[in-house]
Amino acid sequence: MVSLGFIDGSFVSLDSTSINANTAKNNFKSFDKTRFNKSIPPKSDKDCKLRVRTASNAYNEKKYEFYWGYKNHILVDAISGLPIAEITTTANVTDGEVAIPLSSPIKVMTSKISITLYVMNFMVNVLSLLTKEVLRRASINRDSDYFKSIYSLRTESERYNSIWKNLNTDKASVRNMSAIENLNTIGHICLLAVAFAAVKSGKTDCIKSLKNLKKSA
Repeated sequence: MVSLGFIDGSFVSLDSTSINANTAKNNFKSFDKTRFNKSIPPKSDKDCKLRVRTASNAYNEKKYEFYWGYKNHILVDAISGLPIAEITTTANVTDGEVAIPLSSPIKVMTSKISITLYVMNFMVNVLSLLTKEVLRRASINRDSDYFKSIYSLRTESERYNSIWKNLNTDKASVRNMSAIENLNTIGHICLLAVAFAAVKSGKTDCIKSLKNLKKSA
């Protein structure tokens, strides 16, 4: 897709999708008293980790839930909405921890990506040192035109994640890190294959939908 000029990496966005491990401990009907005891991992999948997630992406969201599982961190080209790089980790790993490693495979594309991710990682480290009071005072004006213009590019990650979840990848059907990594990578390859076929056939409006690509054939 890079050689076709469809992905240039001028703007990139990083986001992750949680993946429920294939274990009874994730069943909300379970009566297991040690269900969310992080020192007692599921016997069926000892690779997964315990993590908390919110019900939505709203910055003031107060509803949350615990789950055992993994995360798939996806670096997306914010213009085309297609994935550039991905990595699967346990659920307790944050996006900030994988931002720089994810930039390694794409340094040859453009230096802007490396610079962007370096700055991102730097800011994560700096913000982690600030107090909650300082963060409150230095909060971003989310109603500004500047924030909205940048955030509109960032939402390409959420759109792509939504498409990726349609492959039922957010609920593991296998048990262990290696198997889940392989399934996740295969899922991304399948979606990129659809995009490649759409571009090569001149149906660029169908890069994110196999259904629409079939209809246009």
